[in-house]
Amino acid sequence: MTFNTDQDNITQLENLDIPVFTFSSKDETSIFNELIGMGTLFDKKARAEEIVKFVGDEVKKMAAPLDQPQKKVYYAWSKGRVLSTSGRGSLIDMAIRLSGASNACPLEMEAPNVGAETIYKWNPDLMILWNSKSSDVYNLKELAALPAVKNKQVFVMSPSFPFDPHTVKFMLFAKQVRHWCFPSYTKEQLDQDMTMAFEKLYGKTGLLQ
Repeated sequence: MTFNTDQDNITQLENLDIPVFTFSSKDETSIFNELIGMGTLFDKKARAEEIVKFVGDEVKKMAAPLDQPQKKVYYAWSKGRVLSTSGRGSLIDMAIRLSGASNACPLEMEAPNVGAETIYKWNPDLMILWNSKSSDVYNLKELAALPAVKNKQVFVMSPSFPFDPHTVKFMLFAKQVRHWCFPSYTKEQLDQDMTMAFEKLYGKTGLLQ
């Protein structure tokens, strides 16, 4: 199993007559189909379908609250790449939209690199980091005057494992964004949803500790 972009390894393995199952994790449908495909390979199709149904049902519940303003979210790439983001049509864009928020980046690109002046132009309400530290943003002098930074609206998905947006846990990523954007979705409700999700996905809650 490997990502579909890893063409050299795919070719080498296939030349050795080794079957290869590839992942793209492009969007909700591809993630669901890939999980079911992998489940079929390991004779766990029913379990994979159970997980897909659970995640799909949870996603359907996340309509944006009508009485609360929609916030703009800027997502910064992992490992401190603050000036790299995810554009419209990307997996991160999907997770942000599912939360009820909107992606501050209007570009139809998977992974645009932008300048600080562009982020000021977009003026996000909050900034979200995954597998990074808030200091990666707060230490950038060029973003010090950005309202989201001045107002301490920089949030970190921590720990990163429960919020991996490249898996069915994009649903939990969306729920965390929802909590930061909509006061009506409380920390208590988020914690309850997280506990339930881990019980469904892993059969235990210990991984949340």
